[in-house]
Amino acid sequence: MLIPNRMEIATALQATYRIALRDRAGAWILDDSVVGFLKSFFAAIIIAPLYALVVMIRSYLDQPPDDMVGVMAIEGVAYLVGWLVWPVLSFEIARFFSVRAAWRRYVVAYNWSHVWIMLLQLPLLALSQSGIVGSQAGSFAMIVTVLLVVVYRFLLARDVLGIDRYAAMGVSFLDLVVSVAWSLLVIKMVAPYVGLPDPS
Repeated sequence: MLIPNRMEIATALQATYRIALRDRAGAWILDDSVVGFLKSFFAAIIIAPLYALVVMIRSYLDQPPDDMVGVMAIEGVAYLVGWLVWPVLSFEIARFFSVRAAWRRYVVAYNWSHVWIMLLQLPLLALSQSGIVGSQAGSFAMIVTVLLVVVYRFLLARDVLGIDRYAAMGVSFLDLVVSVAWSLLVIKMVAPYVGLPDPS
């Protein structure tokens, strides 16, 4: 993995922020060269500590696992492999819609967008778990967060990958389904280490 410098990180975050604001020109700021593509996966390293905090709050705060080492190993591997799942699937999507030329730029935008999504999710998750708001309000906040993420993914598919809005809606929904399926797979793998029955 190549490491981007601060200016490259700032530029990528600015571009993906502009895309979230429906500014299509933001996509053209992104570096979609092979090097820029590889550097975009550094976003996984940037948000890894925040991701670990989210996982701990969401899954293990109330019930610490029996085997913390085993759980962290599974969660860590699943996190890293998870960063490859959608890029691989999106390559086939780009080929299906005959937009392979835009695929690298799309993946670059998709990878860096994780930073903004994490910054959105973490405070809402912390608020819902803090007890400051009721459980219903916390659940509502999380639903709104998911919807915002789906809309963001829609904008990435439409404005960066370059497919029409109906196809982009389908792609954003598929992204959500894949994300949920991956999370359920991780839960299934972790279950024996936290003293829970196999979810299947």
